[in-house]
Amino acid sequence: MARRLPDPITKEEFDKLFHSVRDKREQFHKTYYKKKTRKYSPRGEKITQYMIVMILMFYAGMRISEILGLKPEVSRCCRVEFNTRKENNKTIKICSSCKREFSVSDYTRGNLMDKWDIEPLSADRVKNDRILVSQGKGEKDRWIPRPKMINQTALSKLPLKCGRRAYAEFLSKESLRVLGRKINTHLLRHSFATHFLKNNPGDIKSLQMLLGHSRLDTTGIYAHVAIDDVLKKVEDSF
Repeated sequence: MARRLPDPITKEEFDKLFHSVRDKREQFHKTYYKKKTRKYSPRGEKITQYMIVMILMFYAGMRISEILGLKPEVSRCCRVEFNTRKENNKTIKICSSCKREFSVSDYTRGNLMDKWDIEPLSADRVKNDRILVSQGKGEKDRWIPRPKMINQTALSKLPLKCGRRAYAEFLSKESLRVLGRKINTHLLRHSFATHFLKNNPGDIKSLQMLLGHSRLDTTGIYAHVAIDDVLKKVEDSF
């Protein structure tokens, strides 16, 4: 089955969305505080973190898991209640969501909730003009450029504390309101890849390195973005 091509947003669309999100943060700030202060409201602070995620995905092509981290699958599925039963003098916990079974002797919810499959991005991995993406998908480390908008104030917010679902819901609602279309969390990364190839036609290998793809054909899905430029060159040739 052919892989569906991504439908990226333009830089103008991103800027429009980003400025709208920034204005929304300021509205919460003005509503929450009557006196002028450097501190944002709790809701405004959360939107600040969403803005940092947006920048890292659109301007650096990072995955959401590389920014906010990824918990072990067991801890993700077991936020719900357990059913229990006895088996060979052991207490077996059964996740009511995924139906997995865990022995109490081998499993404690608290310990797993403190572990990460992928650590969230921390300030110590930002080195001058670049960011070290450590233990990304496939456990591959790579260097990516540091967006200019990630200043010292943004670095002081790392690691981010916002939730993936909350961010995804916020982005979807804001993009529908501002752009008239829903944007999922991965589309900003797609857009980074699209704009890179438009400015660097044919440089799939460099894009593969930036995105952290293990296979070149995975990166090749973005080759379609240059088709308009190719057709224009053909027209100009004749």
